Amino acid sequence: MYLPSMKHSLPLLAALVLAACSSTNTLPAGKTPADNIETADLSASVPTRPAEPEGKTLADYGGYPSALDAVKQKNDAAVAAYLENAGDSAMAENVRNEWLKSLGARKQWTLFAQEYAKLEPAGRAQEVECYADSSRNDYTRAAELVKNTGKLPSGCTKLLEQAAASGLLDGNDAWRRVRGLLAGRQTTDARNLAAALGSPFDGGTQGSREYALLNVIGKEARKSPNAAALLSEMESGLSLEQRSFAWGVLGHYQSQNLNVPAALDYYGKVADRRQLTDDQIEWYARAALRARRWDELASVISHMPEKLQKSPTWLYWLARSRAATGNTQEAKKLYKQAAATGRNFYAVLAGGRVGAQNRYAQQCARCRQKQRPPYGGRRRD
Repeated sequence: MYLPSMKHSLPLLAALVLAACSSTNTLPAGKTPADNIETADLSASVPTRPAEPEGKTLADYGGYPSALDAVKQKNDAAVAAYLENAGDSAMAENVRNEWLKSLGARKQWTLFAQEYAKLEPAGRAQEVECYADSSRNDYTRAAELVKNTGKLPSGCTKLLEQAAASGLLDGNDAWRRVRGLLAGRQTTDARNLAAALGSPFDGGTQGSREYALLNVIGKEARKSPNAAALLSEMESGLSLEQRSFAWGVLGHYQSQNLNVPAALDYYGKVADRRQLTDDQIEWYARAALRARRWDELASVISHMPEKLQKSPTWLYWLARSRAATGNTQEAKKLYKQAAATGRNFYAVLAGGRVGAQNRYAQQCARCRQKQRPPYGGRRRD
């Protein structure tokens, strides 16, 4: 019997996956595209869209690597030729997204607009959306993106710089992002954003003071046993926002290393908790939890962004903090909210706290009772 080699079977399997996922056929209730793959007749022709010729998906797959390479080489004609023949598939969507990123970076806005319109909104990559905003001078998205203190795709970084240069970003959010980039070793992006804000690192104004924070919040600097002492010396020349962010960085580092007393000491010096990143404030809460400082834990959770406050994790621990300080009615209410968040660990814990039955545990127990050994033998209880 002939068995295809791995080299040739992998492309076939990939094509089957893509064809099943891109099928327009309506799935029965409870079924997923993966079920199509599991039940596919591998001896038959590769499934394709009804309007496409047999074997079309395999042909698209064969040209896919070359199309991506053409994007890198800025060979727009070759990319367009591939997309003209590829049809509506996951491969075509990815190629078009990568091409749009290239067109946006090169500011080929006419062609960009034509190809952008061919992508379904749900299939547009974040960076592509950022380039689209840049082409229209629309900074609505930038107002939210600037609150992100981590690395962003190049197109989104450029959108923020464009908005900053136009004076259309909230200054506090923008400088907080600069600090976050410095702490995350994204110095080039931080430098470019500071310059776009009109205060470069080497200009002797706010930008230079932000850059000086690297001596404390830099990845290696924060590990120094002298970091806190150095920050204390610098405090008089720093704004409230700069001080708060810097102490948050030091508290975050100590909390991650389970040095709870130091973490709580440093976090306690944060005058404006809005300067903390999501990660920093969650590690603040963990430090307070480890120390069983229930009032402080509740206060920290109340300063979290709404999306974190509503997460089952922090709903549960806020309930625990309320219970520990004698507010049983509020605790019960919060436990119920956490229990209603769905199938997750803290929903189970919260349900147990209010005496709710865990239907998922019951289902699992019934499954175990019905389970039979795969070899057909007797159950061993």
